[in-house]
Amino acid sequence: MFGHIRDEIVSGALAPRSRVDDARIAESLGVPRILVRESLVRLRRVGLVYDVAARRCRVAEASADDFRDAVEYLGSQVSIALRIAVPRMSAPVREFAAMLGGGVAVACLATPLSKPLIYERAFAFLDAIVEAAANPVLRVAFDRAWRDLLACSWGARLLLDAPEAAARQVRDLTRGISAGDIDAAEHAVRRMFLHEPDRSIS
Repeated sequence: MFGHIRDEIVSGALAPRSRVDDARIAESLGVPRILVRESLVRLRRVGLVYDVAARRCRVAEASADDFRDAVEYLGSQVSIALRIAVPRMSAPVREFAAMLGGGVAVACLATPLSKPLIYERAFAFLDAIVEAAANPVLRVAFDRAWRDLLACSWGARLLLDAPEAAARQVRDLTRGISAGDIDAAEHAVRRMFLHEPDRSIS
């Protein structure tokens, strides 16, 4: 239930400031209203919805600055994960990560561009890196960073760079991981995630 409503928000099907009608959602999905309400509580915690009146909520709206901050925070967690994970990765694990990274690059170049597909593949790729780090504190920080990114990424916010540039950066990251070159991988992460004044959100 939580995932369904979250996906509706992230995809733009539920637009910022639109009312979230728990009765309509429950009826359309054939589930008890209490399940929808419990999901809305979780969505409030991650900042996707906010209360406007008793038992009523609306889809939250995030600013471009919120999105940039969330992307930078996620990038810092991925950088830490790379420093820990790459030396620990066996050749098969590096190959698996490279395959997942290739999937992200392909999704970035797909026509038409599919934001849900890009985010799904990006999560699988980055999650594999964090998993290889085998650090529970990093796991918690990464999961929080990903939730924060999702909480402010709906609407037009898809990538910090043009899709072709994003695909190139992911391929560079993948090559660094495959080669066991932490510095090259981290350089690619900085280009992907760190805000620079001349970069714009597309």
